[in-house]
Amino acid sequence: MTPNHTTYFRAPHAHATLFYFHGGGLMFGNRDDLPQDIRDYWHQHGYDIIAIDYPLAPEATLDDIIKSLRDTIRLCIDTDALTQYSFFGRSAGAFLAFQLHRYFAPEFIIAFYGYTISDRQWLLEPNKHYMQYPTLNPSSLARMIQTIPPYRSTVESRYALYVNARQTGTWLQQLQTTPPSIDPTLLPPTFLWHSIFDPDVPFRESKYIVDHAPHAELHHSTQRIHEIDTTAFKDIVEPLTAFIHPYKKT
Repeated sequence: MTPNHTTYFRAPHAHATLFYFHGGGLMFGNRDDLPQDIRDYWHQHGYDIIAIDYPLAPEATLDDIIKSLRDTIRLCIDTDALTQYSFFGRSAGAFLAFQLHRYFAPEFIIAFYGYTISDRQWLLEPNKHYMQYPTLNPSSLARMIQTIPPYRSTVESRYALYVNARQTGTWLQQLQTTPPSIDPTLLPPTFLWHSIFDPDVPFRESKYIVDHAPHAELHHSTQRIHEIDTTAFKDIVEPLTAFIHPYKKT
């Protein structure tokens, strides 16, 4: 049985499982957004991937999102009797991995351009990058909101909701719940990758983790984009492979 809101990407010879959480500012996106070269990488290294959708804000609160993911992960673990698994998130998906680790026992976390909201100021003020985008009137934005929280979306159908939240510094308000603080000292081994010129999520979010977590490493990029893995995943393959090597089961 495959739990609802999940896709299983099976490796030919798997020794462990990777739970994948997509990005999209918790407001848009879907579980099938993982680039093929990244899927292939994990399969080559013996990881099944379980990609999970979750209810999207602002229709869903952060509490709703976390509860949905907790229930789905637990069902996957129990159904497949998983004992060796890790978390992988991109952007908001990495934020979710950090939030969820306290309820489970992942061997490690892979966080691409993620955040813990150690410093909330960058979310409370208009973002310069998104201020370059056109603004939408309130009625156009209201038409994007659904009565029942959607569990997936295309970028085109809801991206404007996120852009507006960053233009107005109201992203945290869209979650309707104050995000619980993350104690980096309690994180499992963590691998971080982030551009120092990220226009969306400041590099200091990843720097905060590596400065305080007992077992974390941070690799940086100088690309001036947020989703650096869409164009430069090959740049991180060597250090990522070294990081996961101790967890490989023979």
